Amino acid sequence: MLLNDIRHKLLAHTPSLAPTEIWDRELERHIARLTVLPAASSGKQGELAGLALKAGLHLWNGSLDASHRLSQDVETPLGSYWHGIMHRMEGDYSNANYWFARAGRQPIHEALQAAAAAALARRESEWRHMEQIGLRSKLEAIRCAPVWTPATFTAAVELCVRSGQSAARPVLEEIQAEELRLLADYSYEQGGGLTLGTS
Repeated sequence: MLLNDIRHKLLAHTPSLAPTEIWDRELERHIARLTVLPAASSGKQGELAGLALKAGLHLWNGSLDASHRLSQDVETPLGSYWHGIMHRMEGDYSNANYWFARAGRQPIHEALQAAAAAALARRESEWRHMEQIGLRSKLEAIRCAPVWTPATFTAAVELCVRSGQSAARPVLEEIQAEELRLLADYSYEQGGGLTLGTS
């Protein structure tokens, strides 16, 4: 199974905000066997982007441990962002924010903010009348924000998971899935035309 096949399968999957198991064990084996071959012109940065992408694919499939093993060794802003998502998904929210702060602004943030605002507006009837005022205010803050702020999204996810507020979960998971897609595509691009094949 090659990268395009893996990506296509993952696009059909909306991961949980707090996954407790690997989504597809066969897919996990294929991701684990991917080898990273960056374009010669991209050098070490391309190799690190490829490893970041592989960490992201594991994460998208709910394999937090495999993702963490890779992302903690990718000492770039991109690797830090993947590392932050992994900690958010495992429920270590303060650690997630630490890694997001290390990652800084990412090129995907503009598109992610637009997608998040659109999803929250489209699904407003699902979350607008929730009893959980704190979570509702976080969702409104995300919807109206001029820029993507990972810490605000992390706070919304934490409130949703800890309160068990199911009304907000679908829209938060939709936003997270878009974050994973955008970041995976960006990681691929940063590899400078890297090739991922099975070993």
